Amino acid sequence: MNEALMTALASALEARVAVDAGRFDEARQLLVIMDEHLDQGQGGNAAHSARRKKILRLESEVRDLLPAAETPTAKAAPVVEATPTDVEVSDAPVVTPVAASTADDVAPPVAQASTDPKEVTSPALEPVAAKKKGVAAPQHLPAEAWALVGEALRAEGADVATLDALAARHRYMVKARTERNTYGMKVAERLALQAEVEAAALRGDVDAANKAWDRLFDVVTAIRGAAQKLRRAGTPDPEKDRDYDAARVDSLKIKAWARGR
Repeated sequence: MNEALMTALASALEARVAVDAGRFDEARQLLVIMDEHLDQGQGGNAAHSARRKKILRLESEVRDLLPAAETPTAKAAPVVEATPTDVEVSDAPVVTPVAASTADDVAPPVAQASTDPKEVTSPALEPVAAKKKGVAAPQHLPAEAWALVGEALRAEGADVATLDALAARHRYMVKARTERNTYGMKVAERLALQAEVEAAALRGDVDAANKAWDRLFDVVTAIRGAAQKLRRAGTPDPEKDRDYDAARVDSLKIKAWARGR
């Protein structure tokens, strides 16, 4: 499992370097490799969970930077099955990720390019401060990005009072759930956080928006894990798949608005 996670992390880091260099086809191929190994690296301890969050953050950044018309909306199909009209031909060689030998050796051998995610920032993200070992770094948007999100929400007719009421209703549903329905609690919390993020953006409350946004990432990751676990077991749950798809669409919507799209 740990070897699969290390390979997934190496692929995600190399994909970030490739997309920054404009090698979009190579980045897409590396995301396919990353996704396959991430599916194999489930379970484990807190360090493994933190590493999965790190991989998912990198995947999200890479997909945001890929050309909009070519960014996949679902898990990508293997590149070998694509036709010449589906995928661009890249002159750059595809980098084969090499799994690290220890849990602490997480940097893949990429020549003349920094693969430390702390040194790689997305245009809409502020530089992330140094993080403690085993703890996923928070993902925060700057004030300018939240202002763009607020403008987009107002253009859609959103209002603070409605979002506050929606958040309160879903927060009540979180408390009403029993311990035997932890998945239901996550779904309700996800909906509450989405409303809180949007309400904070409308108010211009950057701190509240970032706090909810960071927690939202963790909750969406948990929902995705629940759906993937059932798919790997051969018993996919359409409802859980829909929950994750809806969560991913909402998150991508905020990111697109934050970039002025």
